[in-house]
Amino acid sequence: MFRRALRLLIAGLTAAPAWAQTPDDPSPNQPRPILSRILDGDLPQLDIPGTFKLLFRPHFGDLVRRDYMRTEAGLRWALNKHFDISGEASVYFNHGLGDTNEGYGIGRVRLGSRYLLDEWPRAGYDTSLALTMEAPVGAPPADMTDGQYHLTPSFLVQRPSIRHPKFTAFAGLGLDLIDPSDIPGRFGTNQPHEDSMNGTIGGIYDLGQLKYVVSAT
Repeated sequence: MFRRALRLLIAGLTAAPAWAQTPDDPSPNQPRPILSRILDGDLPQLDIPGTFKLLFRPHFGDLVRRDYMRTEAGLRWALNKHFDISGEASVYFNHGLGDTNEGYGIGRVRLGSRYLLDEWPRAGYDTSLALTMEAPVGAPPADMTDGQYHLTPSFLVQRPSIRHPKFTAFAGLGLDLIDPSDIPGRFGTNQPHEDSMNGTIGGIYDLGQLKYVVSAT
């Protein structure tokens, strides 16, 4: 099941440049959705069409919690004002402050695509559709990955309040379809051990440079 879905995802990403092009450039006076500017990963962050963004997120907490350090590195490409694709790799290396030597390498890869529907399902609403594939690779430490392939389609709807323009509410649903790999791993606390569904709801209160975000999953 997972391998068929993976082939479909790769085929879709390969064909994306042909059908995702649009002659309309985003208006400089049209604000980007508030959630796109704040939450990266859970919600689409749609940059200027043609933008390539380098992603680099080291886990500095690993210096005290693990004998090795993880760093997420990747690239995001905005094909147009509605669609982007991304690829990431989780790199690990021994930081020398622990008792064991876990070596170094790439322990996990991630491919994703996101599409934003403006004014859908009705005026005043924006909807984001996302599809992500994650797979363990190499020989990572056992607690770095759960040893499962993950295919996670999801959608999320946002709507700014009419009475209170500074407040935006959002809600969405997602699936996590898993398939075991040959790489050993360890499930996290409270992590489902089979296919599962999740829901997210929350809101953002925008005060300009200061923003309050509350969400639950």
